Amino acid sequence: MRTMLDGSSLQRLGIPGDIAAVTAFLFGPDSAFITGTDLLVDGGCIAALRAGAITFTEADAASLSDA
Repeated sequence: MRTMLDGSSLQRLGIPGDIAAVTAFLFGPDSAFITGTDLLVDGGCIAALRAGAITFTEADAASLSDA
């Protein structure tokens, strides 16, 4: 988990308010022209994985399976 957080843009876990803010935006008038897209709300984790900024060791994988 620490490897993932350290490599992500925000370097923290998300909180319910993070998701609530995006949900409020999507239900509001400012998102009226948004259609047919995936909106990732992950603090930059997927972008970091794709860029190679996050790499997992066997120990990292073991700690995830123990969670």
